[in-house]
Amino acid sequence: MELYISRNGAKISKVKESFRVKSDEQEYILSSEKIKSIILESECSLTSGVIRLAFEKDIPIIITDIYGNIMGQFYKSNGTKNGKLKKEQYKFFSSDNGMEIAKEWVIEKILNQKIHLEKLLKRRKKSTEALSIFNNYFKKIEENKGNTDKNRDMIMGFEGITSRIYFRTISEIMEKKWKFEKREHQNAKEPYNIVLNYMFGILYRKLETLLLQEGFDTTVGILHTEGNNKLPLLYDFIEKYRILALEGVFDLFNSKEIKDSFFEGETSKKLTTEGKYVISSYFNNIFSSGREYRGKKYIIDDIIKFELKKLKNVILEVQI
Repeated sequence: MELYISRNGAKISKVKESFRVKSDEQEYILSSEKIKSIILESECSLTSGVIRLAFEKDIPIIITDIYGNIMGQFYKSNGTKNGKLKKEQYKFFSSDNGMEIAKEWVIEKILNQKIHLEKLLKRRKKSTEALSIFNNYFKKIEENKGNTDKNRDMIMGFEGITSRIYFRTISEIMEKKWKFEKREHQNAKEPYNIVLNYMFGILYRKLETLLLQEGFDTTVGILHTEGNNKLPLLYDFIEKYRILALEGVFDLFNSKEIKDSFFEGETSKKLTTEGKYVISSYFNNIFSSGREYRGKKYIIDDIIKFELKKLKNVILEVQI
């Protein structure tokens, strides 16, 4: 579970092998064995004992903004142990082999979007013929060879086109009151985008934590390169798993779990504490649910760890 602090004024201290959380409203103690991460969204205080215990138990302490986006995090450093991985990562990601892996991630994202739309359209007895255009972009990306700026831009352009088709179709399917004009990222005003951005924030911090724990340098990517992007590898790798948030946000709206009371503000809307709780609880349940992987059932957290270990093995085995 995540220890999530969203109210100002909370104080976190260490009690033996547990964390004590105290606020004006309540006080409770949680065993460190049950905590996977500590999320700090609001103004709060914590003791050095909390930080030490978190390091001992490999629990990252993550600071986010009110939208769930990571601003920074503390985690146990394994710099010496992972030095070789980082060295080989830099070489591999700049090679044609690295680009082939990034292409697989993008194709998987597009395929997942197509499958999701097919399922929704068939359920509503609507034609799926227009979705055949996705196949054209699979082929274009597969045919795109070489790790060059030109090819990188082309791949991201194809991905952008399919995403616009996906979101346009989703808006058409949704209940009238929740339809949206376009996909908004920062400063979103429409409920669908606000909820999706918050869910993506949760997904980003989960994946960033796992990438760092495995020893990857998240500042070096393949398709997303260095520059204004802060965490290129995170933006690359998340493509495989965006469908978790895309399906999750649609299901929340479709099952009428999202309420008007989840949003506050006039021109600049944001989620209430109640809304954040419902959304984060739902998404965490998705991560703890079982999915089939290599013929067996695993929770999604474990599947992502398997995939990262596989990527690590590929990088270390391929000599550039």
